[in-house]
Amino acid sequence: MSRALAGRHRLWFFSVALPMWFSQGCLYVPHLFRGAPIEFRVVDDTTGAPLSNVVVTANWQLVRLNVAHAVEDGQLVILETVSDADGRVRFSGWGPKLVRPLTTIGMNDPHLVLFEEGYQPDAVHNAFGDYTTNFTRHSDWHGETLRLKRPHDDQSYAQSLDWLGDIALQFAFSDHGDCGWRRIPTMLSRALAEGKQHPTHGPLPTFWSETLLEGRAAPLRCGSIGEFLKRYRHDD
Repeated sequence: MSRALAGRHRLWFFSVALPMWFSQGCLYVPHLFRGAPIEFRVVDDTTGAPLSNVVVTANWQLVRLNVAHAVEDGQLVILETVSDADGRVRFSGWGPKLVRPLTTIGMNDPHLVLFEEGYQPDAVHNAFGDYTTNFTRHSDWHGETLRLKRPHDDQSYAQSLDWLGDIALQFAFSDHGDCGWRRIPTMLSRALAEGKQHPTHGPLPTFWSETLLEGRAAPLRCGSIGEFLKRYRHDD
């Protein structure tokens, strides 16, 4: 076998055969991805009126493949924007981006998180599907209309704000050292201001306690979240 042919065989093994083995029968795990542009509208659930200035994040999560199951392994891309006067949200396309060996994008990415003061935050993602052959990731919500609901009362609103931090935005507070929260300052500053004005009343501390939030932000690696958000304050 020639040296050039042997080199091609090695390249095939590491880029195709090895990922196939680690993904338990998947045909192919691409290591180079693009994100297609995303555009949709956000409206009031009751009136149908467009909602401007809704802050929206989009994230494409990496998973590490092993012989048992996929394990979360940080974020490939995190984006943030706000809706315009007509309620339209636009994210530009990105890529191509190379992922680390033995990682790929999760099956239901991108995830979208939406927040507007006075409304229940919401989060949507793609339906689970075949992520092993999709080099370009499209959002199922492209071209759709998303509806935000008003909360029933102040306590349900406070609980929804805690859900926003504890669940919907956890991708930004991972333990993988990528300091993702630094890429969503508008979302965090606005949610923090609302969380302080509408704390939950119960045995557990609210997610938006600045002391607890500082610890979640991994300050030794990523710096102080309080200092970082000072320029974005919305609690005046």
